[in-house]
Amino acid sequence: LIIYGGLVLTPSMNPDDLIGGRFDPAFAIDYVDKYLNPGRPVAGIEYFGRGEAPMAVYNLLRNNGLLSFLFGLGPGDIIISRFTISADIISSESLLTGMKYGIGYGSRTGVLFTTIQIGFLGALFYFLFVFKVFSSFFNRRFFSSDTPEKIQIIALGLVGFLGIFIFDFFAYSQTSFQVIPIILPVCFAYHYVKGQSEFKRYS
Repeated sequence: LIIYGGLVLTPSMNPDDLIGGRFDPAFAIDYVDKYLNPGRPVAGIEYFGRGEAPMAVYNLLRNNGLLSFLFGLGPGDIIISRFTISADIISSESLLTGMKYGIGYGSRTGVLFTTIQIGFLGALFYFLFVFKVFSSFFNRRFFSSDTPEKIQIIALGLVGFLGIFIFDFFAYSQTSFQVIPIILPVCFAYHYVKGQSEFKRYS
């Protein structure tokens, strides 16, 4: 029902281009394939789609040598700032990446955005660090019967955030680790749960 409703109610996913259009899985699969792998320059950018970007990033870093492959092209290399290029000139970081390296929209995926700047080794350590920090909430003590309910709820929410981060980092964008209105509440919740847990342990 979810798949049927998604294809029928999303105009771009049905051949009629209407809300309530025909159910046509073959059309939707073809649309998704062309979205991920345009196979042609888009807006003057050679590798634009999400499906094309991973191999393009791999080749870019490999061709720049072992140090670039492991440690990237430098933090901030594809970030718009007054030290690199003004937002008045380039409207998005994916366009900046396209202008410099021919890799467009697909580079906004968190893992690729990170890897270009700090390399495969840096991206691996960064991901493992975040996973290690939040995996502590899988501990049963956060969900034991003597733990206050509000602590259990917040701890469960932080486990959920880890799941969202993993999906966002590997498949979608940099939102979960760049947007301050997301980061601050997560940091507050993390500090609160950890603080309450330590207080309970030593009290």
